[in-house]
Amino acid sequence: MKYNTIDTFSISSILNKYFEDTCNEQLFAVIIGANNGELVDFITPHLHRPNLRSLLVEPLSEPFKQLKKKFNSSKNLLFENVAIGTKNGRRNMYRIAGNHSNGWQGGLGTLSKTVISDHDNQINDLKKNIIKEKVNCLTLNALLIKHNMHKMNILQIDTEGFDYEIIKSIAFDRYKPDIIIYEYLHLTLYQNFACIEFLQDKGYLLWKNTDSFDVVALNSALVS
Repeated sequence: MKYNTIDTFSISSILNKYFEDTCNEQLFAVIIGANNGELVDFITPHLHRPNLRSLLVEPLSEPFKQLKKKFNSSKNLLFENVAIGTKNGRRNMYRIAGNHSNGWQGGLGTLSKTVISDHDNQINDLKKNIIKEKVNCLTLNALLIKHNMHKMNILQIDTEGFDYEIIKSIAFDRYKPDIIIYEYLHLTLYQNFACIEFLQDKGYLLWKNTDSFDVVALNSALVS
């Protein structure tokens, strides 16, 4: 490993500066793990920007219905009811039974049952309430081709442990995002450091967010 730690900074501040500098450009964002649109993230507050076109990706059926309902009148948004995987096909996803539309439990949709099981000290009768749902999967490249996206300025990932796999699958020779935001909470220690080193090797500067388990990677070409 080249680096064991990275500094902290405000992802929101970086995004505000980025949108200020690119207000006259047409931008494209991809949000992987959009859930129902109610959980706090970094890009959703900016979806109203007229120069930002966004693709919201959510694999679980019920949150996806809620997501489309919330943003039904937004013309700059595209929606895709799939999981992003390493190959196209069908896979099992796991979630917690019940209505958690405004709580963090509602964000625990994951391809790894272990990620949910690890919360048994925080959620009563967790093992009895884990639900398996079969979902469609697309690779990130297949998703972008399907929606005829020729560039990807911003990529936000929140997949409860699959973030590094998605980052490794980016076709950087074709799509090199200006900004990548991902959650490191459910990555293993090895995956965490490997992801940092991987992105640094691709020419990114990285910071951990000041008050959440997220990392922002900024294309160093944008930094004076």
